[in-house]
Order: sequence, then structure tokens, then C-alpha cells
Amino acid sequence: MRRNETSKQIIDQLDAHKIEFGKTYKDPASGFEGSVQAMFFYKHGCLRVGLRGVNKTTGEPAEFTFDAPELVEVKTGAAVPKGPRTGGPHDLIGPAR
Repeated sequence: MRRNETSKQIIDQLDAHKIEFGKTYKDPASGFEGSVQAMFFYKHGCLRVGLRGVNKTTGEPAEFTFDAPELVEVKTGAAVPKGPRTGGPHDLIGPAR
């Protein structure tokens, strides 16, 4: 199978963060936990993860998106490893002030 640069970047992010669909993760800052329903890969290396769980206040289904390195796997208690790229266009120069 021929791999282009985009597929290589996605595979690198998946290998680095070790996020898997269906596993349960928790965001320690908000306390929200849910299973992985979506992953969003951004051009500059940021991986965001969509979790679906239950709103503890209302008891209704809820879905929120978090940066991958902010999450903790519920089963093991292990923090999601940081990836080799931190996101953001590091090669661009900001506007002059």
C-alpha cells in the first residue's frame, strides 16, 4: 500500500498517543469520561479526541472533544503519552507589532 505524507503523519500520531476507538478515557480537569467515538488530526500535529459519555449532572448522553495528551485511560490510569509534534504552525512567523 502506497503511503502519502498525510497517512504517515496520522500513523505517527496514533503510534505516539496510543488512543484506541472504544476505550474509555477521562479528562482530569473536567472529570468527564467516555469512550472514544472520533479522532481529529490537524495539519500541524494536534490530535483531538471525541469522547461520548454521560453528563453526571443531568444523566443525559454527552460528547466532548479534548486534546489527546490531556486524557487518562480509565482502565489503567495511565496518562496518554505526548506525541513527537506539539501542534501549531511552528514554522510560521507571527505578525509584526
